[in-house]
Amino acid sequence: MKVVCHELAQATSDPDGSAMDELVKDADSLVSCLANKVATTFDFSLTGASSRSCKYVLNTLMQTFQNKRLAHAVKVDILDGSRILETGRLVCS
Repeated sequence: MKVVCHELAQATSDPDGSAMDELVKDADSLVSCLANKVATTFDFSLTGASSRSCKYVLNTLMQTFQNKRLAHAVKVDILDGSRILETGRLVCS
C-alpha cells in the first residue's frame, strides 16, 4: 500500500499530468481493488490482527478521491458493488 500511496502522490504532483492520465484510465480498477481490500483488512483486524494495513488502504482510498480528476473518473457502480459499503454499515451499527 505504501508503494501505491507513493505512486498516487507522485502522479498528483506530476507537472505534465501524464502519470495521472495513466491512473485515470485505471481508476475503476484501482478503486475497486482498494475498496475490496478495505473490507478484507477490516475483517482481519476484527480477528485481533493489526489494523495498520486497514489504515494504509483507507488512506490510499481517501487520497484517490482527493484528486478531482481521478475521483470523477470512478463510476458510481464500482463503489455500490464493493464490500466497503457492507463494512461501513458494520462499523456504524
